[in-house]
Amino acid sequence: TDPQVQHLKIARPAKHKRLGEVVVIGQAVELSRTPWSIRSATPDAGEHTEEILQSLGYADSEINELRAQKVV
Repeated sequence: TDPQVQHLKIARPAKHKRLGEVVVIGQAVELSRTPWSIRSATPDAGEHTEEILQSLGYADSEINELRAQKVV
């Protein structure tokens, strides 16, 4: 681990659904009224693609076509 990360005590464990427990680096600045916390580890690449495309108005059939074309 990086010496500065150790000094600042900003490395924290987080649960990743595929990798198990991982260490993530948080904020280097501690704010008294808004302390930081880790809600989850980073998502896998493409994990939220379907939800994002749906929120942009894509129909399921359009998303399936994009997948078939290996666009997403």
